[in-house]
Amino acid sequence: MFRLARASILSRSGLGLNASRVRYNSSGSLFNEVTKVPTTPEPVQSSTPEKITSPEQDTRLQEYLNPEPFLATKSLVSPLKSQLFNENVKKNGFFINDEIMKLGDESYKLHLTRDEIQALEPSVYLRSWRIKSSVKKTNIVLRALKDMPLKKAITQLHFLQKKVARPLAEMLERGVEDAKKMGYDPNKLYISESWVHTDGQWVKRPDFKGRGRSGIFLHRYVSVRFLLKSEQTQKRLAYESEQRLLRKPVWNNLTKTKIIAGSGHKTVKPIPVVMEPSGYLTKMLRKSGGSDYLPPADSVVPTLQSETRFYLYKFDEKTPEGQKIALINDKSYYRVGKDRKTNDIVLDDELVSSSHAVIQFRKINSRIVAYIMDLGSTNGTFLQDQELPPNKYVELRHKDAIQFGDPESEVEFVFIQD
Repeated sequence: MFRLARASILSRSGLGLNASRVRYNSSGSLFNEVTKVPTTPEPVQSSTPEKITSPEQDTRLQEYLNPEPFLATKSLVSPLKSQLFNENVKKNGFFINDEIMKLGDESYKLHLTRDEIQALEPSVYLRSWRIKSSVKKTNIVLRALKDMPLKKAITQLHFLQKKVARPLAEMLERGVEDAKKMGYDPNKLYISESWVHTDGQWVKRPDFKGRGRSGIFLHRYVSVRFLLKSEQTQKRLAYESEQRLLRKPVWNNLTKTKIIAGSGHKTVKPIPVVMEPSGYLTKMLRKSGGSDYLPPADSVVPTLQSETRFYLYKFDEKTPEGQKIALINDKSYYRVGKDRKTNDIVLDDELVSSSHAVIQFRKINSRIVAYIMDLGSTNGTFLQDQELPPNKYVELRHKDAIQFGDPESEVEFVFIQD
């Protein structure tokens, strides 16, 4: 039940109004003049809508589901840029940035950003509605369609045993029709990019199992986008990739400069070359059990057919009459030391180093000459009771006496030339 308000509430004082400040209209009301209804009302045209029996008859629904394709270039770039772009494409077959173009008597150098180039190049954008699939399953198909010609992609989807293939094929078939409406050749279009993302709220329903167990079925939906490009884009991308390779500097080891295409030689501070041995080869050879000694370029192997034959006689307590060691028909050098793996003449003496010395044969003036060199041993190498300098070749002569490690050693070698 409604209650009537008191008179004090409806009075001017109750509303908080000052009589001197209140404005009245010609009829004495606080409100404006009331619009009068005409005595003869205008006839209202009553239209009875057509009865729609199928979605194809609903015009507004079809316009929403299948919008007409349109060119967006006019709203993105100026008419002058669009005209220069078309002249550039007509000349080269694709757009090349920073190229001077002529329009009438005027010359222009056009430079467009990547977004402007993509907007001006022929392209078709496709968008799907809800597709019953998951992002993971749809991505497998989209990756297979990457950079594939449009007609070939449609054929592949028709024979693909995937549920998502059918709606994707319908999308691309719609892209063929849109390309024809926009004046593009569908045979020259390819799938440049594609996207997939979840769409809408996924429906859940219970999954009842045995022994009191239950789960949840999740019905997934996705939405797919396609961007179709023409051969013009492929030619431009191939040209830009080639230009990047040409601009890449090439290092010249002879002149120590960077050679850049189209810019001449650019001098760079040379890298210092260290001519001293690094010791890496020696380290690796020792690690592998090999020899760290490298013979000179004029090394030669003495044979039985040589004019001179070389021998070493070893004298010690066990062989006072001397042990003969032939230095022919084998190799160009003989190593002396304590290590049995790397030496040809092994000496079991504490004063002898692992790699003590080497006897090297060299060809000097068509003549084979024998040399001995100390390999930096700890206790030295002695020739005729004189200590040899390390790492220097010294010529051996007939009947020279050699001691390794100690000049008073009981083990003595005598070099013989025959």
